Amino acid sequence: MTAKPLVTVVLTVYKRLDYLRAALDGVAAQTFGDYEIIVADDSGSSDAREIATSAFADGRLRYEANPATLGVPRSLQSALRKARGRYISILNDDDVWEPEFLARLVPALEASHRRVLVFCDHWIMRESGEIDEPATIENTTAYGRLNLRAGDIDDPHTLVLQKNAVPVAMAAVFRAGAFEYSKLVPEVAGAYDFWIASLLAASGGVFYYVPERLTRYRIHSGMETVRRSPEKSECFVFIWRSLLESGSFPDLDPYMRVRLAESTVRAGRDRLYFNQIEQARAVVPIAAVQNHYNLSERKHEAVVDYCTKEGIVFVPFFPLRGDGGGAVREIAGRHNATSAQIALAWLLRRSPTMLPIPGTLSLEHLRENMAGLQITLTDAEFEILR
Repeated sequence: MTAKPLVTVVLTVYKRLDYLRAALDGVAAQTFGDYEIIVADDSGSSDAREIATSAFADGRLRYEANPATLGVPRSLQSALRKARGRYISILNDDDVWEPEFLARLVPALEASHRRVLVFCDHWIMRESGEIDEPATIENTTAYGRLNLRAGDIDDPHTLVLQKNAVPVAMAAVFRAGAFEYSKLVPEVAGAYDFWIASLLAASGGVFYYVPERLTRYRIHSGMETVRRSPEKSECFVFIWRSLLESGSFPDLDPYMRVRLAESTVRAGRDRLYFNQIEQARAVVPIAAVQNHYNLSERKHEAVVDYCTKEGIVFVPFFPLRGDGGGAVREIAGRHNATSAQIALAWLLRRSPTMLPIPGTLSLEHLRENMAGLQITLTDAEFEILR
């Protein structure tokens, strides 16, 4: 194929193949035919090759398998540099386009060189492919598209940064070269779509909205959105900091500073969830750590030891849950105390940075908890319970 296509479709693939054929069939069914498709396989293998190449027999498809996994941003960057189209549309391997998607969006870009992006609304579908109408309406509302009128957007800055209303990864077409592809760096990770929308908004070009649901976003157990990882929130720390430093959105500086602070805290919290305290401290100062810990639950011993060494407050979650066994009752008898008081005394002896906050149901209950402060366990008693 020698003539340059009007549109380049970049279909991202990473290991999962269950929905790839449906995504390809959705592209093949487009009533607008002037496009090429680049399948960017970032799985580090060529497992998707047969599925991809069998979907198109007319030469419009190019299968590009990265020799090693690059991560979505760098994989996209590589594909975009190979794109020949005037316009670009990204599609993830688990989503699907309606047949009129390109036919409805591309003309708006052709009609004005000032427009850099055209986007539409989309359906939410279940894993089976069935449309979920309540979830669709909820999504449209949550992302600020419910009352958005057709046509040019007056304030794309707010639309992107505050409402995150532009689904770049499967419901948009944008002008090739409208942002620097080198800015698709690994640090933006899974938030590459929000990052691209932000870069396009910063370009000063016009955004255009088509208020029709012309694509389908699939909800399933293997989707990236539901995957939890220690570094997942750090991409937004990078994005908000970069946007602030760029000076592209001075009217939204206060809002972005709040979002940067929120993202920083969330990134640190995610590291703590995986007991990666040292890494969390590299992201945000840590004043206190809270984990499930008591006489019966000890899986976070290493965290307690680290907090003790570094002088970080450790707040045990459910400090009095579990009775600790017969040894606790025996020691309680010696001290004329309750098992809960012994549990508190043990926690306080366990680390000088320990800060148990037991729930209280009454003033009497509070007095009982406070009495635990007066109990001094012997070395032998402490070791028996340890």
